[in-house]
Amino acid sequence: MACDGLPDWRDGEAYRWLSGADRTCFAWEWLRRDEAYRRGFSENAPPSGFGLHAMVDPALDGRTSRPVWRRAIDRSVLVADVEAAGCDLFELGRVARFATIVTSAEGEHILLSDGLRSVRFDLLSGSVRSGPVALRWQLAGLWSLMPALTALRQLIALAGSGAFSASLHPRERRAPRWIATLRVRDARAAGATAREMARELFGEAVVGASWRVDAASYRLRIQRLVALSRQLSEAGPGVLLDS
Repeated sequence: MACDGLPDWRDGEAYRWLSGADRTCFAWEWLRRDEAYRRGFSENAPPSGFGLHAMVDPALDGRTSRPVWRRAIDRSVLVADVEAAGCDLFELGRVARFATIVTSAEGEHILLSDGLRSVRFDLLSGSVRSGPVALRWQLAGLWSLMPALTALRQLIALAGSGAFSASLHPRERRAPRWIATLRVRDARAAGATAREMARELFGEAVVGASWRVDAASYRLRIQRLVALSRQLSEAGPGVLLDS
């Protein structure tokens, strides 16, 4: 590991864990590499400017960090109020080992995560800390409801079994490309050449003496990954959360 908490881009194994991570992990991996965020963390900047409810140490990767994203940039965040009475109670104790809670003037912001998979909801009134509570969900829209409905199914399964459902948290299909893009981003930051990137990502055989003549397809792949890494760096984590 590099001294700043980031992996050595040449070490593919250091990125392999991301193959089983959800998009919130990828969003965090991009944000924690952002110079403005790293500076903001050291200067105790307001987290809202980075789409978070609390600043998180950028030295921590997605397996150990617990960034609580704001629903303004993450459409999968659920919204609820506590009802005075009801059935089907949510009991924090059943999932306490996964819970990170940030309190603000807006209410409680609850993240349930095992480091690779997560569910988020905001509680506008009451508290999940007060014991089993009846929750009234606020849902609006039609097509825009899909991320929230998926999150609600995930939460129901988690609250019922105390474990994340593998079927409801499938592997991110774009993970291989996102991982390669992240490595290229780190390689660029380290000053690596396109040829060095191709050698580490695709193998020694593709970068022989005739690199510029016979490896055109690999050079094009690197160019596309470089372009995507720039786009993601400029767009910010919201584009990954909303993709």
